[in-house]
Amino acid sequence: MTQRRPRKQLRESHDIVNARHPERTDALEKANEDLKEAQAELQRRWQYLAEAQRLSHSGTFGWKVSSGELVWSDETYNILGFTRETNPTLDLAFDRIHPDDRDHLQQVRDGAAQNGMDLDVEHRILLPDGSIKYVHVVAHAGRDDSGDLEYMGVVTDITERKRADEERQALSRNLQESKARLEEAQRVAHMGHYHWDLIANRVTWSDELYRIYGLPPQEGPIDMGMVGDMMHPEDRERVFRAAEEAIRSGVHTDAEHRVIRPDGEVRTVQGLGTVKRDESGRAYEMFGTVQDITERKRAEEERQALDRNLRESNTWLEEAQRVAHVGHWVWDLETNTVIYSEENYHIFGLTPQKDPVDIATVRERIFPEDREYVFRTADEAIRSGRRADCEHRIVRPNGEIRTIHSLGDLRKDASGRPYQMFGTTQDITERKRTEQALQRNQAHFREGQRLVRMGSWTSDGSVCEWSEELFEIYGLDPRNGVPSTEDFLTIIHPQDRAAMADAIKMMLDHKRGCDVTTRITRSDGEVRYVRCVGVPVVEQGEFKGFLGVGIDITEHELLTQELRREQAYLAEAQSLTHAGSWACNLVSRQIFHSSDENARL
Repeated sequence: MTQRRPRKQLRESHDIVNARHPERTDALEKANEDLKEAQAELQRRWQYLAEAQRLSHSGTFGWKVSSGELVWSDETYNILGFTRETNPTLDLAFDRIHPDDRDHLQQVRDGAAQNGMDLDVEHRILLPDGSIKYVHVVAHAGRDDSGDLEYMGVVTDITERKRADEERQALSRNLQESKARLEEAQRVAHMGHYHWDLIANRVTWSDELYRIYGLPPQEGPIDMGMVGDMMHPEDRERVFRAAEEAIRSGVHTDAEHRVIRPDGEVRTVQGLGTVKRDESGRAYEMFGTVQDITERKRAEEERQALDRNLRESNTWLEEAQRVAHVGHWVWDLETNTVIYSEENYHIFGLTPQKDPVDIATVRERIFPEDREYVFRTADEAIRSGRRADCEHRIVRPNGEIRTIHSLGDLRKDASGRPYQMFGTTQDITERKRTEQALQRNQAHFREGQRLVRMGSWTSDGSVCEWSEELFEIYGLDPRNGVPSTEDFLTIIHPQDRAAMADAIKMMLDHKRGCDVTTRITRSDGEVRYVRCVGVPVVEQGEFKGFLGVGIDITEHELLTQELRREQAYLAEAQSLTHAGSWACNLVSRQIFHSSDENARL
């Protein structure tokens, strides 16, 4: 329209020339002014169009198929990496296409020339400096005044969008890998996690939590009533009362209880939970962990039983020996024979007898790799007069290997000559197995903390202890001990230090829990994000101290920030290109998403 208007004005000017001279002069001057104004308006419109193309990284082009003539806008030159003085040709354009995409584009070009079909294709271009761009080409086929086929289209530089897609895919892969590592850490530590929807009263479990409860993992949430049914009847009311108290008061829930698996096996678990609230303060979710502590509880119970047995009076010594698998012996150093108690025979798997046992028989029952160590310990005790203390293995006649702990005190005559050694033997096989299992569990727990980048700490108000992983998270040397509050605050990022100091003061003054996420600056200069969670420990109404964890959430925080930036970039891109987005549910006919730019449009 803007081009037809100047032509019309030129025709009017021509007519005016043929009019009367005085009127013609005035009309001609007015026509010239109108023409200049139209040309200025046209120039402004072309400038607006060029700026819009530059901002949206979109250039226009025209292609006359029969002659091969190409017309490019300035932005098209910029996208393809040519100077404005370059005369555009198809060969020149195809030289820029990435070699891997060239055959496909040639097929598209040939099909367009033959069929006059519309074009919509993405491909790469390779610039002389070796850099690669992704472009999206859209073109519409039409006919010129002579009836020849021609195309008008747009080429858009989508490199940033493609790279953003690749980065999101990489982040998604990293997230999946982190999730897999978390699942493995939970399996090793026998610790699962859950999300309890307090509104729907349904809970979602991790795979390890299903295994702890003896159930096959499944997709989707399960009803909380089913979880309650699997709790031991004697513990059920207490557990739910603790959960209700946490929901009402906002404190963390900590409940140790038993569960009954479908096969009837009873396991002991430790459940921790944190309540989440919406902006109105209403509790809507509880997130927590459940750890299987059955073996630890059993080990604790076994040690407690052993301690009780050892404190029995001398009157019950023989019974205590039988119950505790403790026997006693007397070694005659002159005859080199040993007298065993009845329990000692049982420990060695021998039939009790009245006669003393030759020391050679005892030697045969000691595990071959331990013999030299046992008798060297005995010789050292006889020579120095100190108590003999030896832990070693024995081999019963049936081939069973047991672990025993022997203590022996030397007796001397009036002249100071040693003549006898009296001692005890305790079968500690089960305890050793329990200790080894406990050590493995502790190692697994430490490894689990390392894998999930979570360390733990305890404090009784005067003494504070940190796990190894917590020292690692803060970049500190465990050999230097737990830092003081002042030294700890120096690790906190200067912008977060005041908030952390206030949280510590509030926790100590009011004996409250805390949940604070701050940045730290490690000794190597690296900045990390750490979430610090602490809860008060109260026993029988008496405050005992604090228990807490420090979790390195740097990757999660950076991912969250990246997603926010991407959302901001998308909104800005839509605003610049005047392109909105929307999503509609075709079943309900409801639009459930509309971007800001879409609403403005």
